[in-house]
This record gives sequence, structure tokens and C-alpha cells, in this order.
Amino acid sequence: MDFKLDMSFSAEEIAVMLKDYEKDHAVGMDIIMMSELIYEYTSGYPFLVSKLCKLIDEEVAGSEKFPEENMAWTYAGFLEADRILLGEKNTLFESMVNKLYDFPELKEIVYKVLFLEREILYNALDQTILNAGCLVIKC
Repeated sequence: MDFKLDMSFSAEEIAVMLKDYEKDHAVGMDIIMMSELIYEYTSGYPFLVSKLCKLIDEEVAGSEKFPEENMAWTYAGFLEADRILLGEKNTLFESMVNKLYDFPELKEIVYKVLFLEREILYNALDQTILNAGCLVIKC
């Protein structure tokens, strides 16, 4: 049986969460802009959505660059949270890197796409593609 439940958040669902945050904190953020930015960056992946919001709230707000909470919930604050996220170790990134070592063929495909700017055509019968798909849906 195929697992067809979409666990990701839409931009609208992210906006609902940000509205709740805004109601509690009154930071005056542009909820639509922030929700679309977060969605565009994360494709609604729950871990990344939560992590970026947590970083903005707990690390960016009150920092030297963003001393006021309202300053953190901006495009610049988002970029700061992104910088922090990309510089830290976390379970998602570690798991993804481990999968690349576990599946050298997948590592080669990712390398070609990211660094050689090659286009890889999707082939549902390619064993590497099948293995990669199983990583996502836990076959």
C-alpha cells in the first residue's frame, strides 16, 4: 500500500501558526511575507519550518543584530536564522549525509546535479531512484 499522506505544511498553514504567534507576541510581522518565505525555503517540511521559527524566536530575536523581537521577524531575521541553521549539526542534515554515504550511486547523482549542473532524467525503473524514494517514504 502506498503512503499518500502529505505531512508538509502549506504557506497558508504556516500563516495560521504565525498568526497565533503574532497574537501572543505582537511583533508586527508581515505574516503573509514570512509564511511564503518560510514555505518557499522549506517546501513546508515540518522539521525545517519548526526549526527556522524556533531559531528566529530563540536565537535571532534579542541578538546583537536583532535586539528587538519585531526586528527578528523580517526577511533579514529569516536570513540570520537560515545562516544559523546551515551552520549547525542537526539530525535531519546528519541523516541526509549518512544516506549519501550509504548509497554511493545517489551521492553521485546529487553531485552531478548540484556541482556539475547536469540534468538527471527521472526513470521510475532506475534502482538508484527507487532506493532514494524509499529513503523518503521508508519502504
